[in-house]
Amino acid sequence: MTDKNSLRALYKKKRLELTLAELTKANSRIFEQFQKIDFSECNLIHLYTPIAKWNEPDTVLLRDFLYAIGKRCATGIVVENSTEMQQVEIFHDTQFRKNNWDIPEPVEAKTIAVSEIDLVVVPLLCCDKEGNRVGYGKGFYDVFLRKCKPNVQAIGLSFFEPLREVISAEAHDVKLSGLLSPNQFYRF
Repeated sequence: MTDKNSLRALYKKKRLELTLAELTKANSRIFEQFQKIDFSECNLIHLYTPIAKWNEPDTVLLRDFLYAIGKRCATGIVVENSTEMQQVEIFHDTQFRKNNWDIPEPVEAKTIAVSEIDLVVVPLLCCDKEGNRVGYGKGFYDVFLRKCKPNVQAIGLSFFEPLREVISAEAHDVKLSGLLSPNQFYRF
């Protein structure tokens, strides 16, 4: 088993070392993989808003694609002094501003029920071949995913392929149901 703190440090470093050309190519390939997903059973999709300074996979093209095929989109707003996120619907013209952690959040948005969400696009640093993910360590998405309906799909985005070695998971961790990398869509 591989411990999360070591992986967190390693994959933050690896992601920050990617050049602009590598990021652009990887984001484009993730978008190509994303378009192959069957969204026929999904009405409302939660997308994280990427933190640019951490070179997170970009979700803007994904959001625009979802609008183009008639889907609704949501994102989370961090509730101060907690590990909770308020879920809000976002639109093509939604304006964003950065919070204290440099996460872009909607300036104005309508709150939605978590039970409406059919698919969650999850941020991560890396994950293993069983869907155990390493995030930034605050647990926001574990808390959020536990509140979603039981059949919600949780799909991570990563510039890297899943690790072969299993990540040490904790009781509160919620596994991914899939991972989109530049090369493949993995199902867990």
